[in-house]
Amino acid sequence: MLATMSVHCAKFNLYNTVTWIGNNLDTNNNETDSRRLGGTFLIIGWVIALSLVAFLIHESMYSTKAPSFNEVNGNKQITIYKDYDSHYRIAGTINGKPVQFLIDTGATTVAISESLANNAGLKKHGEVNTSTANGTGVGYLTHIDDLTIDHVEIKNIEAVIIPSMDMNEALLGMNVLGKFNIQQTATSLVLTIPSGN
Repeated sequence: MLATMSVHCAKFNLYNTVTWIGNNLDTNNNETDSRRLGGTFLIIGWVIALSLVAFLIHESMYSTKAPSFNEVNGNKQITIYKDYDSHYRIAGTINGKPVQFLIDTGATTVAISESLANNAGLKKHGEVNTSTANGTGVGYLTHIDDLTIDHVEIKNIEAVIIPSMDMNEALLGMNVLGKFNIQQTATSLVLTIPSGN
């Protein structure tokens, strides 16, 4: 009888020991799974946070604030904000075709690439020598019937087609800019055209 009780006690102790080990293994597995899951969420959180920071940096450095248009004392006024590369750009049209203009106070006339000229239906007239930031070259005189920048329309503008220009932008030169009063601040360029023009 004593021997039987000892066997039962040994079985009971063995069962309890196995159960305890099993429970501990389950607890350890649960803790390991929880740690893995927590680590995964931590990595995902960091990726999202870094992506957001990168997006905000990109937007602050490379996005351009849209120009604003106002009428002040009967005068049309366009405020153009400095771009990420310290240039001024504004959307417009040449003969109804959309064009991005780069403001260039050093250019005497509007200058456009051959592809933009073809798109706007501009014809080459006389040949001229050109001098740009990229060096000297050959260009062709042309005539623009209608040019717009923001809410301002200007008619009958002389321009130069420069085949060597690989830009998708047109240079807005002084033959257009001279029609405006120009004021420059640290972050913007204000173009005002008198009401009579």
